[in-house]
Amino acid sequence: MTEVTGAVEYKTNAPKGAELLDRIEPGWASKIDLDIFDIDNTDTCVLAQLYGHTADVVVHSAYYTGQVLLISAAGLEPDPDDSMGVYHLSVEYGFDWERSGDIPALQADWLRLITARQTA
Repeated sequence: MTEVTGAVEYKTNAPKGAELLDRIEPGWASKIDLDIFDIDNTDTCVLAQLYGHTADVVVHSAYYTGQVLLISAAGLEPDPDDSMGVYHLSVEYGFDWERSGDIPALQADWLRLITARQTA
């Protein structure tokens, strides 16, 4: 999948996730520490950095907690017949890489999206 946003070509669903965050969590990018950001780390990915401070992290990973909180805040409904519905929504919005398997592309796309918002 290739998406063109402005003059930048993205190869993942990250722009869709960034747009969702813009709507649900204005100013979200200012909360991301790029020095530790790693989309493939459940403690330092976008959702973990935004939502990892919640009490639910004791039971679940910061990433999983972020998935649930964002999906709920956005009013998205995982398919009730899909036991991995929350995960599939995360892939759809570029917070996870499983379908494409291209972690470097997802990391690069998120870095561009975050940096653009932090420097705007």
